[in-house]
Amino acid sequence: MYNYHRNGLDLMSQRAEEGRANIAESLRDLQKVFRKRPSTYILQMFFDSKSGELVNVFSKSFPDERTRVLAILNEIDPSNGSKYAKIAEEETGL
Repeated sequence: MYNYHRNGLDLMSQRAEEGRANIAESLRDLQKVFRKRPSTYILQMFFDSKSGELVNVFSKSFPDERTRVLAILNEIDPSNGSKYAKIAEEETGL
C-alpha cells in the first residue's frame, strides 16, 4: 500500500510514467497476495475504493502496460471488470 501511494500516486505529479510503473509493480505484489489468499477481504476493500482511480491512471498509459495491468486486475478483481474495460476502450478509441 505504501508503494502504491507514496511511490506511485504521489510521484505521478512530477514523473507520471515512473509513478504509473510503480503502481503497476504494486499491483503485481497484490497479485502475489491474491494467489496465496484469494478471498482476502482487505484486497476487496482496496479495489472497491481504488478501481476508478486505477482506470484513470492506466487509461493514459502505454498499450503494453495497459495489457499487463488489465490481465492482473481482471484476475484479482473480476467484480470491477466492467470498470477496467474502460482502460482497454481508451486504448482502442471506443
